[in-house]
Parts: sequence; C-alpha cells; structure tokens
Amino acid sequence: MVVHATQSDAMQECRMRAKQIRLHNPDPYSTGHHFEQYLRAANAAVDGIFHTAGTDFGLLPCMGRPVSRDSFEAAIRKRGGRDALASEFLKWYDAQHSGPWHSAAYTRAVGAARRMVRMHGRAPGVQIMISTSDGYADDPSYEVDTAGLTTRGRLRSRDELSVEVRRRLPVFLDMINDKRRRSGEPAASAKDVRAFCFAVVRHGGGKTHAVEMARAADVYVRTLQRMISESEDRIRDLAAPS
Repeated sequence: MVVHATQSDAMQECRMRAKQIRLHNPDPYSTGHHFEQYLRAANAAVDGIFHTAGTDFGLLPCMGRPVSRDSFEAAIRKRGGRDALASEFLKWYDAQHSGPWHSAAYTRAVGAARRMVRMHGRAPGVQIMISTSDGYADDPSYEVDTAGLTTRGRLRSRDELSVEVRRRLPVFLDMINDKRRRSGEPAASAKDVRAFCFAVVRHGGGKTHAVEMARAADVYVRTLQRMISESEDRIRDLAAPS
C-alpha cells in the first residue's frame, strides 16, 4: 500500500492550522481564515484515503481529478459496478463516516463544515461567544455583539472585548450555573470564563449549531487520524490475496 504524499502534507497542515486557530482566538478574522484553511486541508487528507483506495483497487486511472469519495464512486459506476471489493470498501466507508467517526458533537460539526467548504467554497460564519475553558456537555454559551468591537471583521482591541465580557459576565454565570446545578456539575466562576470564536454550522434540516473552533479543530485532528488508519486497515484487508 502506498499512502499518497499529499495526505501526509494535509495532516501536517491541519495540525499547524489548529495551533494558529488557538493562537489567534478570539479575533474572528484571523481565526476564521485559519479555520477555513484547516477545513480545506482536512478535505485533502480525506481525499488521500480515496487516492490510496483507487490505487490499491485499480480504479485510479478512471477517477479523474480531483480524487475524492465522489470520483471513487463514479469510477465504480463507470466500470459497471464490477469492482466488488471497491464497492464493499465504499459501503464500509460511508457507514463509518455517518456513524462512529462523526457521532460526537464536535466531529459532526466539523464534518458539516467540511462539506460546506467542498460544496460552496466557503467556511461557516464566525461568532465571538462567552464560554468556559473547562466546558461540560451542553454548557451554554453567550454571544457577544461585535458590532462596536470590530473593523472590517477584525477585532480592534482585546481590551475592548474584555470590557464587554465583564459587562455580560453576571448574566452568563447565572445562566451556566443554573444548568450546572441541575446537572450536578461544579459551578463556574469568573476566572473560568473567556471569549472564544465559534463557527456557526448548518446541519441537515436547516438547524444551526455553534461550535468552539479551537477545541473542534483539535478534536478533529484525532478523528482524521482515526479515519485514515482504519481506512488503510480496511483497504489492506480487502486487497489482500485470498
């Protein structure tokens, strides 16, 4: 099995962009730029799975460019569905992609954001929101009105943002600690609260979900590693001589 070199480069790009997202938070312009580049690199890493599959199953000459899941499926159809092993891999991949690989909230959100970039050429919108650094499941977040804090999408001053966060802090702490009391979780304090950039992701059915970008990017690097490793194992098993 030969792993496509671009896939390794794409994973390195994802790790670098994830660090930049965390570094530039909470500036929506820079964080949004790095998140979009992260999503493009994630798509390239996933496309590398199908470069490997196309090579091992003998479909690569029929796949055209760019190599992707869809071009892999098109190549199977082009050959009249006679590639049983390739069809079995695609069926397995789709089940994993819609199931265990994207079963958690962060992975579902980044998966949806990847599709948005692939289909529409742009990343989700960015919002600055108040949240906690030690988030628990279903913790609420609180949107910050950035109309007076940004110029052409760029954060003018972190000090101005800090003033706005402090102004909204009492309402946010009441909101999050009400939820935590009901859930039996430790109370949040002012020192736990920070401003973060969130991506506003649209899922199927038109529902939107806001996800903290730095945390989501870190989590999805591990998901990509899992997707690649498990796909390589499956390709190796299917392509092995019987």
